[in-house]
Amino acid sequence: MRLVFLSALLLSGCGFFIAPPAPSIDKPVLTPSDELGRILSKIDAQGRFDYEVMGGHPSNVDAFAAYLATFSPASDPERFPTAVSKLAYWINAYNVLVLYEVLDTDERPADQKRFYRRAKFMVGGKLMTLSDVEERVADMKDARAFFALCGGAKGHPKLSPSPYEPGTLEAQLDAAAREFLSDPKNVVVDKAKRVVRLSEVLERHKGVFEERAVSLLAYVNRFRTDKVPETYKVEFLPFDWSLNSQKEERQADSGAPAGRRL
Repeated sequence: MRLVFLSALLLSGCGFFIAPPAPSIDKPVLTPSDELGRILSKIDAQGRFDYEVMGGHPSNVDAFAAYLATFSPASDPERFPTAVSKLAYWINAYNVLVLYEVLDTDERPADQKRFYRRAKFMVGGKLMTLSDVEERVADMKDARAFFALCGGAKGHPKLSPSPYEPGTLEAQLDAAAREFLSDPKNVVVDKAKRVVRLSEVLERHKGVFEERAVSLLAYVNRFRTDKVPETYKVEFLPFDWSLNSQKEERQADSGAPAGRRL
């Protein structure tokens, strides 16, 4: 476990530092597609990560975390010359750092303050929290990116089985938005009551979505085949902060109690 309390952080009460692994000299990670593709091969059809299996073999996560610690669009702008290359980097960074925090610490998404706003990672030579990384994604002004950020809880968007790449990012973000907004767990339509209940993800970024359409439902309908009448009342669903883990599902199916450590 590489959780380190730095003296400056302790004095300021700002959080704690999760140290990155040392980068491999023999096999440096220069692109997000090699090790990241192997990491994402561990997810299932529901977008759940197999922390139990990867926990015993974290070398792929470690390799990508070391890459993130060394390079970023801020530290090495020549590596990320376009807006899409920057956005792909920040989405991949967020998703892998969530995995890294779960694998390397006892922290879990249910403790929102510690998990997202107090745990600090080295990203391109700079200390950043997951909330900081999410802000970099938001700065890119593509609302669809919020459907690509897998924050580790069951209520978040699914983890993509493929890395986000600059050359395919447009299609990938469209697909992520369609998948999230077509999932009946995220958009619950009650025709009898003329009510639609939406994921808290949509509530959290409501202003961003409404900037891009005449209403929140109008934005939702852009990515749905089965359109929701825009006259319906909008309500928001409770958010499920439990860990989006294959092990959690196996334990639930077997009736065994789920422990905190994986």
